[in-house]
Amino acid sequence: MRIRIPLTEAVATRDGTTTKDSKIVNGFLDVRNKKPAVTKRFGLTTYASLPVGEGQGMFYLSGTVYAIIADKLYSSTGTNYPYTQPSILGEVYQVLSDIYGTSVFFKSSKAGYTFNGTTVTKITDANYPATTVPGIVYLDGTYYIMDTNSSLWGSNLDDPTTWSALNEIKSNSVAGVPVALARYLNYVVAFKDNSIEFFYDAANALGSPLSPAPNGLLTVGCASADSVVQIDNEVLFISRTIQKGRSVSLMHGLNTHPVSTPEIDRILNNDDLASIYSFSIKIQGHNFYVLSLTTSKITVVYDLITKQWSIWTYLTPQTPKTVSSLTYSNGIVTASITAHGLSDGDPITIAGSVQTQYNGTFSVSYIDANTLSYTPATTPSVSPATGTITATTYVEGYLPLNTYVSSGSQDLLLHELNGKIYVASPTSYMDDVSPINFEIVTNPFDMDTTDTKFISRLELVGDKTSTYCYMRYTDDDYQTYSLYRPVNMASSRSQLLRNGATQRRAVQIKHIDNTACVVDFLDVEFSMEIAETR
Repeated sequence: MRIRIPLTEAVATRDGTTTKDSKIVNGFLDVRNKKPAVTKRFGLTTYASLPVGEGQGMFYLSGTVYAIIADKLYSSTGTNYPYTQPSILGEVYQVLSDIYGTSVFFKSSKAGYTFNGTTVTKITDANYPATTVPGIVYLDGTYYIMDTNSSLWGSNLDDPTTWSALNEIKSNSVAGVPVALARYLNYVVAFKDNSIEFFYDAANALGSPLSPAPNGLLTVGCASADSVVQIDNEVLFISRTIQKGRSVSLMHGLNTHPVSTPEIDRILNNDDLASIYSFSIKIQGHNFYVLSLTTSKITVVYDLITKQWSIWTYLTPQTPKTVSSLTYSNGIVTASITAHGLSDGDPITIAGSVQTQYNGTFSVSYIDANTLSYTPATTPSVSPATGTITATTYVEGYLPLNTYVSSGSQDLLLHELNGKIYVASPTSYMDDVSPINFEIVTNPFDMDTTDTKFISRLELVGDKTSTYCYMRYTDDDYQTYSLYRPVNMASSRSQLLRNGATQRRAVQIKHIDNTACVVDFLDVEFSMEIAETR
């Protein structure tokens, strides 16, 4: 008997963590020839390396990319544009270009600035608020910001350096703490912790041009300013209500509707939202909302095309360890590394072997605390290996990128700490120097019976590529797993034979090679032992 197991698994979590249940990691649901598949996400290549420091924002102006690193403005070529400002470490600037594309208005919570490609000028108008919430909106010639007293302030026409004391309107229909300001269609949207209020350009002759929109008040609040992202004509954010806690919601007309699942809501409600990043990116034919919860060390990603959530991670390289020996026998390399600290299936990068066949990034098989093995892509010419050999291990965490900018044909992302700007590249299959841990965990399957099944074959069906995936399985509700076994995706049948017996099984699939990877489904061949009727 045979059954086809889909791999397009939604993120499931019973307790707000991702240690159990189904998930897609560093991949996304795709549709090819009207059939579902799972594709490994884009990789990262270095666009510019700026001084190491906290990434606080990035923008594109007149053909040049600029980034704010540790309270300093740099061009992507490293030129520093000095300016005086209060330190806002831990905060990301908001940036808005003028309609002519010749200058930008950027601000933190404590000050506002303009930049024309040559000089940074601080806004010194006495009417500019001393403290503002995140967000800048440009509507019909006026720049709008919101202060911490819920006042929306407007600039003079097309001039963010000049502000009138009369151009002010309060968002005070509901008492609450102001959180953020954003634009949605032709509305200025004031987010508070317990409400959302819409304003439109009423062209008022006196005071603010804005007026409250009819029926433009919602008793849904915003849980974090840093979650608010505009994607084309959509706005997504982490919403909060007294009754239902947190969700990711999408603006729809003068209303909102949640797009997060109960499983994603559990993850959101487990986090303190003390530090989060969010951005959107259109790439590989999809439109992604990327939300990183740094306290929980997790990045959840919503695909606006397929309406599915996944998890994206980043592998941070650790200090290389010395490799005592590498030997090869029967298609397997055995490595001796004192206190390697790895578990079965973890990635490792071997470098420094004179025989280059030993070098590369591999998924390891655990032997003991000081020994592991891996499958090389090609047969080494000599055993044991010679040279000064090192092994780099990795720590997996959230995606540490906090700002997106489009610079013509390139999608650029700013790292939170290392001063690097990356290109998001669909033809790159690593994150700079780190592998990408592409992973799928299925829901348990039992063929609708608790009778024992003997699994003779597990075949992973996907694109035929010169690469290896690794598979293992769990028969006790994700508590323990078998050892990973390699699956050659270039073989005519990418399969594992003799897979034991089970009543209920889930499978985990992993890929870390520097190649593309697309998988369609898992084909399971089995026989059954029919229980006796008593």
